[in-house]
Amino acid sequence: MVMDPPAPYMLLPVDESMSCSAIAGSFRFSVRRAARLEYWLAAGSLAGYDSDRFPLDAPKQLVDERRRLDALTDLQRTKGCTVIEPGPAVAAERERLEESARNSRPQPVLQSKG
Repeated sequence: MVMDPPAPYMLLPVDESMSCSAIAGSFRFSVRRAARLEYWLAAGSLAGYDSDRFPLDAPKQLVDERRRLDALTDLQRTKGCTVIEPGPAVAAERERLEESARNSRPQPVLQSKG
């Protein structure tokens, strides 16, 4: 049985006809998804997710998301759009996630006596 290797890029048929603005929107959505996957992989299993499958599925999903980002970046270049680089965009989004997580943790309440 011959198996074809996976496609190097994750473009959808509709992507080719999108405007620069639509490509940028799709790119931002993919950035958020990649950053969340990276963060979740670093933070450990999450409530509400099948904890047995997550460590197996998430790395592949992250690879797929990175491929999509690379493809959308190439599409931005090909169409003459403003190019957003995936690495810095994902890092900035992950930083926002980590900051949000730090701010949402309950702070200890100091109680004074007297």
